[in-house]
Amino acid sequence: MLCAKFLFCARRWPTSQLGSFISTALLVFFLRPGVILGRAQERSAPDIIPGPILSDRGVNESPTVERLRGLEPTDPNRYELALALIDEGSENSSSGRQQAAEAAYEEALDILLDISNRHPEFGSADFRTDTRSLLWDLTDLYRAAQRLDEAERAYNKVLTAYRELAASHPNTYRAELSLILNDSGRFYRETKRMTEAEEHLQEALAIQRELTTSEPGIFLTEVATTLTDLAQVYLDATRRADAEQTLLEALAIGRKLLEDNPTDSLAQSRIAIPLNNLAHIYIEQGRAQEAETVLLEALSVRTQQNSASRGRQLASIALIHRNLANLYLETDREEDAEKAYLQGLAILREPGRAPFSERGPRLVDILLGLSGLYLKSARFEDATPLVTEAVEVSRQLWQENPDLHGERLAWSLMQEALLIHRQDRGLACSKVEEALAISKDRDLSNRIANLLATCSSPQSP
Repeated sequence: MLCAKFLFCARRWPTSQLGSFISTALLVFFLRPGVILGRAQERSAPDIIPGPILSDRGVNESPTVERLRGLEPTDPNRYELALALIDEGSENSSSGRQQAAEAAYEEALDILLDISNRHPEFGSADFRTDTRSLLWDLTDLYRAAQRLDEAERAYNKVLTAYRELAASHPNTYRAELSLILNDSGRFYRETKRMTEAEEHLQEALAIQRELTTSEPGIFLTEVATTLTDLAQVYLDATRRADAEQTLLEALAIGRKLLEDNPTDSLAQSRIAIPLNNLAHIYIEQGRAQEAETVLLEALSVRTQQNSASRGRQLASIALIHRNLANLYLETDREEDAEKAYLQGLAILREPGRAPFSERGPRLVDILLGLSGLYLKSARFEDATPLVTEAVEVSRQLWQENPDLHGERLAWSLMQEALLIHRQDRGLACSKVEEALAISKDRDLSNRIANLLATCSSPQSP
């Protein structure tokens, strides 16, 4: 079993050195099921940062919106009104006026769907892209406010309309229907509704496979994307055989796309992401050599992609170094593991290499992995600054997005508790208590609670 998150194993650490607290902690961490490698995604959790909702009173409509409201409902130029409302919603959202932003987005979406129904021939590529982007923005607002039912209703509203439009005007709307199904499938996966996620992604995949018969150069890319998303669902549902088969198909398509266009950045991503996820499966199954092979290929692809994109893939390269380090630890190659961690850490510490929202989580994971390696070797002085930095960065991430980064901060606090317990058991226990208060993952919370009971016990050393 691969050592996750905190990369030192109970079977390798003489528990007599650190007592029952550490022994229990190791059991807490390394009996934890779930993700072992950080699996890359094309579109992750929403970028909107929850925060105080400012008063919407005194928010006036833009002159453009006021002028365009006079258009008749049958006038296709109402598209301009929808665009103006989208701009207004974006401005309100960036200013913290979430209620006004939602109202503008909701009205814009209703207008776009009404235009589609009245004038289906009007469905230009830009028009359909605006509708899909608007749906992203609106559902992200709902999700940031934990109003998942409203996000689902928005997806279903658009899907109902587009299914009807795709039936009557397939050349115009069928492809876009598949993309929205893909988006809704990701939404269901992120909200842990795997049955619905699989259904939507399978429906999207069926449409895209059909479309490849006429336009393979365009729709093969979408097939590869949907296959990768579907494999994520299978991985989350621990359906490893289905995930492997799906990823291998996505990888084969990615290789073909890259062969046709060796400099295509999207085609390179279609290879790198399945390779990384295949490594996850191979490591869980003890297929270390195959895991290393696919990770090294992913590293080569991302390095080529990075050279062409002027450094935009460095965060992904750091992730691969971290995954290689995890693998090397599992196969007792500790020097190689330390080297891989340090390579990833050097990339992520360079300023301006990637946005903090992308760089920060990977930085924390590498800091925890490398500090875990040092703790395993009793290199406490080397581990201390890494753990301190991990807590600081994960706390900053958590303050910006508590729902997305609460578990990461909880893991960082647990690592800190393991480090400081030798000097101050009371302080270590307080870190465990804070981790329990922050964690929203039921399984992790139960394990932390068990550890806290051990920590607080008079029998604990």
